[in-house]
Amino acid sequence: MKCIATRAFPVLLFVFALMLFSSCEEDGIIVSEHIKLKVEKNSDNGMKLTWNKVHISDYSHYEIYRFTTKPDLLHLEEYYYSSIHTVSNENQTTYTDYNYPISEELYYVVVARYPEKISNMASVKIEGVETIDQNISNAFFDNGSIYYLKSYYNVLKKYDIASSEVTHELELESAYGGVFCMSSYQGEKELLLGAGSWFYVVDAVNLTVKKKVEYNSMINGIASDNSGRIFISTYYNGISSILRSDFSTIGNYGSYYDEYNLFYHENSLYAIEDDSWASFNQFEVLSNGALQYQNGVNTGINGERTKFFPTIEKFVSAYDTKVLDLSGNVIGCFVYSDYNSVAYDVEYINSKNWFATAGYSEKKIKCYNVNNFLLEKTYSTLAQPYYIHFYNNILYSLGGSQGGNSNSYILEKIELN
Repeated sequence: MKCIATRAFPVLLFVFALMLFSSCEEDGIIVSEHIKLKVEKNSDNGMKLTWNKVHISDYSHYEIYRFTTKPDLLHLEEYYYSSIHTVSNENQTTYTDYNYPISEELYYVVVARYPEKISNMASVKIEGVETIDQNISNAFFDNGSIYYLKSYYNVLKKYDIASSEVTHELELESAYGGVFCMSSYQGEKELLLGAGSWFYVVDAVNLTVKKKVEYNSMINGIASDNSGRIFISTYYNGISSILRSDFSTIGNYGSYYDEYNLFYHENSLYAIEDDSWASFNQFEVLSNGALQYQNGVNTGINGERTKFFPTIEKFVSAYDTKVLDLSGNVIGCFVYSDYNSVAYDVEYINSKNWFATAGYSEKKIKCYNVNNFLLEKTYSTLAQPYYIHFYNNILYSLGGSQGGNSNSYILEKIELN
């Protein structure tokens, strides 16, 4: 069981050169000679534009425009768009765009300017980018589904990867924050959700609410033993042990102002603080569900973006890129880049024995060897990856754009090699 919030569809690139005929003029805008414009996606997922040199007198510069809707080339200046790039060297006929917005379609226009006129335009249409949604505040992968929150709208949505559609929605009292845990009870799959101060037990199939409880502070962590006991961490109440049958509280542990990320594994509950103290605590779960403290160490990691992988019995902090064993000992660390060791998310890829990391401010997923923590492979993504998930030998990345509309999220599917 993994309890933590976290397609790269191969972008199908269809290029259509719009041939513009000579002697076409309107409102002082002249489209005369043809510019043969080509766009190709390079290995870094940049959109590389290449066009032929334009032979005109009094050349000033090339201007490159980008649109998410098809522009009227004869009235280009009416769109009030500023160009994304200017080329002053008439012999330079290439440009690579990395900060394009995530959109179903992209159109590029290259304009050759000379005094008071616009000449030689061409447009390229790019299709194949699938937008999942906008304003996603938190998300959680579970096999072939994505559960995600939209905090502005107080809604939880379930997205089915196979059909590429949202199958269910649920209105919430609050969608602030977001702590997820997948559990089972009496043979039924349940999503345990903490959103703000509200705790929900939700049918994982159809998103119907089975139980909701409001606490007096924000929920920081949730875990389950899949045997009828739930563990909840809140800001004011520490850790509570709860019976799933009647939601009665068995006991509490911890003091005020403690924030814990919770994990259950083989009759033990692990609690890692989310603040600078970063204490790692282990409890034995007694037969009645009460917690008995075992040991604790100061790990120096932040538990907020930490995942536990039970098959290899390791904790990995995406925030600190450190690996811990079941006793809280730091047994390894991987440096994401020369200037930054922070990642948004981490995933274990069992077929490769890799840790995959979604790095900070880079459209890349970097994979490290589990044993020696050395970099094995780097994959480029179209969007900044925020949540990653390995399922059916495919690595999925849910991310947003660094340029354009940063509120849009796309799902990418990466074939590992």
